[in-house]
Amino acid sequence: MKRFMLLHVGFEKPTPEIMAAWGKWFERVARLGDRDPLERADPAHGRPY
Repeated sequence: MKRFMLLHVGFEKPTPEIMAAWGKWFERVARLGDRDPLERADPAHGRPY
């Protein structure tokens, strides 16, 4: 049986810059999720945006 230990050392409130970066990431993910799966591939590279 494997054993694991989880350590937690407090929480620091994120800065406005970090929250803005997360906001941009979530907006991008939401836009990609709204598309048709067949349109997600970048034709120039053959991979998702």
